[in-house]
Amino acid sequence: MSVYAQEYGYFFNSQNSDRKYNAESFETWLKPFFISGVFQGGLQVKAQADPDMTVQVTPGYANLQGKPAYWPDTNNLTLLTASGVYDRIDTIVLRRDNTNRAISIEVVTGTASASPQPTAPVRTNDVFELVLAQIRVGVGVTKITGANITDTRLNSTLCGYVAATVDQIDFDQIKAQFDDWLSEFKAGTEEDYAEFVAQLQTDLEAYQDVLEEKETTAAGDYTNFKETIEAYIAELEQIIDAGDVSALVLRLDQLEEDVLQYPWLRPVGLLTDQSGNEITDDQGDPINITTLSQAEVAAGVINTKAHY
Repeated sequence: MSVYAQEYGYFFNSQNSDRKYNAESFETWLKPFFISGVFQGGLQVKAQADPDMTVQVTPGYANLQGKPAYWPDTNNLTLLTASGVYDRIDTIVLRRDNTNRAISIEVVTGTASASPQPTAPVRTNDVFELVLAQIRVGVGVTKITGANITDTRLNSTLCGYVAATVDQIDFDQIKAQFDDWLSEFKAGTEEDYAEFVAQLQTDLEAYQDVLEEKETTAAGDYTNFKETIEAYIAELEQIIDAGDVSALVLRLDQLEEDVLQYPWLRPVGLLTDQSGNEITDDQGDPINITTLSQAEVAAGVINTKAHY
């Protein structure tokens, strides 16, 4: 004799009342096809157009462990008065109550606290809840705005969407993977940014050194140019003292041309006198104004016979 395990087959027509089905039969039949959750786009918790302590839940369908429910109209729910001391977090839930044989939309008032936490959904043999939204009720507030409402329909632990039969997309896994990637990317970006800032600081310091060096060079150019003009003046004084008018006119013309066209150029090359003879220092070495330092200029290395 063959022994068969007990099985349930839905649905057959009854013959002589040998097939009897009830609400649990339909629930058992639906469970494998539709997980618990709301059907996409429905049952959104929103603030009122003119905000007060009332929120609205839009029409929609839901499935709670095999028992479907439908709300064709918008439902308005009023939250309790806010605490004057601490914030609290209220939750809006779909509640399946097996004892009272009803499915309803309810407000679960949270506990006011310095660190308020939302109330976890009830999941027992008699009561099963899906959390549509969490609402932060601030101290002393008199109205709820959209910024106070956290939509939890997408959270498969608290609610979830009935996106397809048998199973739904696991957004939590995708989100966790993205969060890991984002953390690594953020850490890498912060490290790269720190290196960039450090390198930029080094470059700025080097650039500052160059600027200071350029300033020194510019000062040297100015000093040498000043000395050049002084040399010209001394030379002109000698020509005037000699009474040579033609030589004076010639030097003035040359001076005017040099000053007007090249006043910013730093004199370069060996120093010579009017006859083209090299001018030497105290050691008998030729003086190259290209490498002359400011200190040497200030010490009077350039004499009045210098000619550039």
